[in-house]
Amino acid sequence: MDFCLAILGGRKAWGLELPASGLVKSVRAKDKACGKLAWVIETHLNMTPWRSMIQMNRLIHFHAQKEESKMQTTAEAKARETYKQMCEGARKVNYQFEVMIEYESKLPKMTPDMAFWWWDNMGPIERYRLWSPNHLAFEWEIDPSVSGRIGAIHSVTEYVGEIPVYLRLRYEDPSRYPGSRKYKHAIVESSLTEDNHIMGWILHEFDEVGKGLTMRNVFQLPLGTPKEIVNGIIDHSTKEMEKLPEFLPGLYAELVKR
Repeated sequence: MDFCLAILGGRKAWGLELPASGLVKSVRAKDKACGKLAWVIETHLNMTPWRSMIQMNRLIHFHAQKEESKMQTTAEAKARETYKQMCEGARKVNYQFEVMIEYESKLPKMTPDMAFWWWDNMGPIERYRLWSPNHLAFEWEIDPSVSGRIGAIHSVTEYVGEIPVYLRLRYEDPSRYPGSRKYKHAIVESSLTEDNHIMGWILHEFDEVGKGLTMRNVFQLPLGTPKEIVNGIIDHSTKEMEKLPEFLPGLYAELVKR
C-alpha cells in the first residue's frame, strides 16, 4: 500500500509517462486487498504493473543516490574547512597538545594479529565503512603494503558526533609515543597538519586477556580543541571499539586464514 501510494504521488513529481496495461488482474491474483488500489492506478495513471513499478523504483533509487552524493560532497567540504581550522589552531599554540581522552575497551574474540592486520588493511572505504556508517572517505597516501606500517599515512573523512572532520594520520614507531604505556602491543598514530607538523597523537595499546584483547585508547589533541569535537571523538571512537569485534574476526578468517 505504501509503495503504491508512493507511485501515485511520485509519478507527477518525476514527470513519468508510463504505458497502459492490464494491472488489475495481475495484482488481484496476488492480493485481493490490493484490488481497489489497483483499479485506481489503472484508471487514473494507466500504468503497466510491474514494469512501471520497476521503472519507478530505479528512478527513486537514482535520485536518492544523487542526493546522498550531494550530501557527502557537502560534508567533505565542511570536513576540510574544519581541518584547516584545526591546523591553524595547532599552529597558534605552537603544536602543543594534551591528553583529552583515555579509556579502555574489551574486545572479545580478537587477537593481536587481527588488530595489527586491521590497522594495515582498513581501506578501501567499503571496508573502512564496516567500522562505522559515519565513515565517508578513506585514502592511503602512503600504503603500508608497499613500505611497511611505520611511516604509512592515511587520510579519512568522517563524522565525529555531528561534525564532519578530515584527518591525516601517520603510523609511528611506538617508541616515539610521548606518553605513558602499560600494555605490550601498540599502534601509534600522529595527527598531521597539511605541511606534516604533528598536532596530536593516538595510542591504541593492547594485551591478550582471556579470549580477547584489552585495549587502551588515548587521544592527545591540540590545546584548545573545541569541546564538541572532543565529545564527538569520544562517542565515535567508543562505538568503533564496540563494533570491531562484531565483524573483524570473521573478516580476518575470510581474507587471511583461508
